[in-house]
Amino acid sequence: MKTTIRAALAGLVTSTAMLSTAWAEDIKVGLLLPYSGVYASLGQDIDDAFALGLETFGADRGATFEIVREDDEVKPPVGLAKTKKLILQDEVDVMVGVVSSGVLGAIRDTVDGAGVPLIVANAGNDEATGEACSPYITRISFSNSQVNRPMGQWMVDQGVKKVFTIAPDYAAGRQMIDAFTAAFTAAGGEVVGQEWPAFQKTQDFGPFLANAKASGADAVYVFFAGGEAISFVKQYDSFGLKAGMPLYG
Repeated sequence: MKTTIRAALAGLVTSTAMLSTAWAEDIKVGLLLPYSGVYASLGQDIDDAFALGLETFGADRGATFEIVREDDEVKPPVGLAKTKKLILQDEVDVMVGVVSSGVLGAIRDTVDGAGVPLIVANAGNDEATGEACSPYITRISFSNSQVNRPMGQWMVDQGVKKVFTIAPDYAAGRQMIDAFTAAFTAAGGEVVGQEWPAFQKTQDFGPFLANAKASGADAVYVFFAGGEAISFVKQYDSFGLKAGMPLYG
């Protein structure tokens, strides 16, 4: 234990010295976030928080920060194009942001190949810290499986035996529901039906809610975020499911 602590302290001192050197420089930051589309509110929240962080911790470090903002529009091809711009044209020192798991998956190889550090503020794509782990990518949020797996056992413990799942058909939706489903069935639960609405294209969730209502499930388990989450919950309520079929997610 003492050896481990000494090694950790030595690493901390080295890191601090390196950080002090970095703070003395001008740092160009590429902020890649969804400023439009279904996750625009999340993008703005992260932008505001990052600005607050610089205001709170950056002023007394002797560094200047230049921020280059790009809108990935929650579209993987757009995110990839904007990433290449930030790295090749703007020559940023570090990238921050990314909300969509699909966008993170799309830009992973470019970031890794360029060796430009990426600090992921939200996107939970499992592969980014799993099969496709890169030394240049650090996530400070969560992985999609991590936040859903415990719910499987917990819901069975609450007496929920049959579940109907709904999530948008893209990386985050699939990974989150797959993690929950694996844990839920392992604990003795049964998934009686699943729906995968088209991501960013579904306005009417009625057909999916009708299937859930007719499934005989005890509850519905979902993943939605941003504008889709608000729309889904409102329709869930108006569809009359709130009273008799609890909503989990």
